[in-house]
Amino acid sequence: MSVSPSFTTQWIAHFQCNAEHRPTPRWHTTCRIPGTIQPALRRWAQDLEYAIGHGPGRLISRHATSCLARDPDLAQVIEAWLAEEKSHADLLRQLRLRCGDASSPAAAVSWTLPLFLFMRRVVAFEQELQILSLSELAGSVSCWLLLRHLPDPALRDVCTLMLRDGRGHLAFHAELLRQRAQQERHAVGSSDHQRRIQLAGLGAAAALWFAHRGLFQSLNLSASDFFSEARHQIRQHLRRLQPDVTPPRHPAHLPEWTLSEV
Repeated sequence: MSVSPSFTTQWIAHFQCNAEHRPTPRWHTTCRIPGTIQPALRRWAQDLEYAIGHGPGRLISRHATSCLARDPDLAQVIEAWLAEEKSHADLLRQLRLRCGDASSPAAAVSWTLPLFLFMRRVVAFEQELQILSLSELAGSVSCWLLLRHLPDPALRDVCTLMLRDGRGHLAFHAELLRQRAQQERHAVGSSDHQRRIQLAGLGAAAALWFAHRGLFQSLNLSASDFFSEARHQIRQHLRRLQPDVTPPRHPAHLPEWTLSEV
């Protein structure tokens, strides 16, 4: 896989702009996360922290190193993206501390994490990127639900920032997939491809639900509520894969979320 110079320039500028506009969550405010919810929230944050930043912290699939060595431009963009993911892991660590958990992120990960890492190791380079985009999609489901149902200022800031960045990450993956499709002369938006994305996205969401359903149920959310949000996020992602969708140029500023928007 190789990328065009314009792709490199655009996405390096995107990640640099995001890095320059990173407001600090309101950690100084009184925690408004109910004590009954904090243990489940700590486990969720711990899993996500380890998966996206404080675990391998790099691509671990077969031939990932050699693929990136062949394309320094792609390697530069991947490095900028992973650095942004690492900043999310730092936010999640602070969120765990807010809930009274100072343990290592690898202290008690759920059953999904070893499976997640195993899948990344055994697949090819392009498939690992697709797995990571699907995990980003599943993470956005939980962030939207937490943002809607918990009033804690710091938690809302963390979820908002992760959603802002995550929207760019998914657009980045979609654009990368389109570039690969152009090189290999196959269709990204075909019905078969969309069905595969839908099934894989629902599979990633199902793993998240079964690992952390206690958190969502403590917010009075049913499986139907959770998967309704998952299907909505998957539809949004499929729209990003359409060839006429223009990727973001400089979406660095935080949106002003309102209850009507979320």
